[in-house]
Amino acid sequence: MRIDLLEAFGLDPNVIAILKQKYGAQLLPIQERAFKEYQILNGGNFLLSAVTSSGKTLVGEILALHYGSKGKRVFYLVPTKALAEEKYEQFHEDYEKAGIQTVISTHDRREYDERIEGRRFHIAIIVYEKLHSLLVGNPKLINDIGLVLVDELQYLTDEERGPVLEVLLTRILLNPKQPQLVGLSAVLDKSEALAQWLRAKMIREDKRPVELRQGVFFDGKFRYREFNSGLEGEEEWFPLKSEREAGQYVETARYLVEDKGEQTIIFLPDKPTTEALAHHLSHALNLSPADGAIAEMNALEESVSKDMLITFLSSGVAVHNADLSWEERDIVERYTRKGEIRVLCTTTTLAVGLNLPMKNAIVAPLRWKYFRDTRSLSKERILVSDYENMGGRVARYGFISDFGRAIFVTSSYVDYKFYYDHYVKGPIEEMT
Repeated sequence: MRIDLLEAFGLDPNVIAILKQKYGAQLLPIQERAFKEYQILNGGNFLLSAVTSSGKTLVGEILALHYGSKGKRVFYLVPTKALAEEKYEQFHEDYEKAGIQTVISTHDRREYDERIEGRRFHIAIIVYEKLHSLLVGNPKLINDIGLVLVDELQYLTDEERGPVLEVLLTRILLNPKQPQLVGLSAVLDKSEALAQWLRAKMIREDKRPVELRQGVFFDGKFRYREFNSGLEGEEEWFPLKSEREAGQYVETARYLVEDKGEQTIIFLPDKPTTEALAHHLSHALNLSPADGAIAEMNALEESVSKDMLITFLSSGVAVHNADLSWEERDIVERYTRKGEIRVLCTTTTLAVGLNLPMKNAIVAPLRWKYFRDTRSLSKERILVSDYENMGGRVARYGFISDFGRAIFVTSSYVDYKFYYDHYVKGPIEEMT
C-alpha cells in the first residue's frame, strides 16, 4: 500500500508529504493492516504487538500526527528520558513546519509543564512516571486528550516501571472521557490477555522485514538460528585467543568491523564497562577518526564526557550512556547513522528505541538489578526479552538489506550451550 493512499483515510496531505520524504512511498505489512484493515484512524483502542523493526512505531507516529494536524492533543508515553528526548527532537524538527507543536516532559525537563497544564500543545512526549505525577496533581488533565499512545508497552513486565505503568493505564481506562488508547509492544507471551484488559483490538506481526541471525560465537564459529525462517546454520569465523570477556569482545569487534566492514553495537551492563571497553577498542582497532563528530563535539561546552568522547571518536569508537548530555548523545547517534562511528558501546538500559544502521549486536549476558527487600544491587542474567530487544536494534529496515546478527561471545562450552538453548531457542518470558 502506498503512503499517499492515507489521504483517503483522513490524513493531512502536508503530513503525508513529510512522511514520504522520511520513510519512502510504501507502507510495511503491519502498517497497511492497521490503516486499511483495522481502520485505526477512526478510533478505538488497539494493541500493536510486533517484533522489532516491523514498522509499528510508524503507525504510532502517523496516529499522533493525525490527531495533531486536526488540533487535537496527544500524550505520547515512553519509558526513558533518553527515548523521550529522541522522540521530541524528531517530532519538533520534522513536523513543526506542518504546524504541529510538540513538547516534552521528564523529571529533568519541566519547561513545558505549564503548557501541558494549560493544554497549549498538540503532542506531548512524556515519561511514564512523569505523567503519573502530573495526573496526581491534576486528575482532569486527561479529559482533553484525544489519543494516548504508549510506546514500549512490554515495560508492564518490568519490576521498576511496570507498576507505575499499570496504575497509569488503569486511570486512563477508568476515565469517563476515555481517549483512544494505543499500545506499541514487542511480542509478548500473553498479548491476547493484555489486549482484553485494555479493551483493545490486537494487531500482531511476528515477521521482521530484515532477517536476524540470533546465535553464539564459540570455538571459532558463529552458530545461529534465523528469526523469521527458523533455519539453523553457522559461519566460520576465527579462534578466540583471550580468556577474558573484554578481550573476546575486542577480538570479535575487530573481526566484524575491520575484516568484514560491518558497524557493530555492544550492549554492556553499566556505564563504567562501556567506557572501559571503548577505551580498549580505541587502542586495539585501526579505524578512521569520526572527523565530523569530533568537530561538533569540540564546539560543545565542557562536560564530564566531552574529552573522553573525543578520544574515542579519534578511533571511530563511541559510547552511548546516561552520562552523556543530550547534545553529546545526538552527535553520537547522528554520526553513527552517517557511518563515521563504526563501534558503539552502550548500556543495556538504552537498548529501547535506538534506531541505528548496525549490522551486529554483541550482547553481554548480565545486567544490574536492584533488590528492594535487601536494598542492594546485584548482577543477574538478562531476560530473553532483553536479548530480543537488544538484537532488535540491528538489521533495521531501511538501513540493512540482507540480515543482522545478535551475538553472544564465549569460550565456555557450558555457557555456549546455555545461551543457545535458553536465549536463541527458548521462549520469551510470560507476562504476569
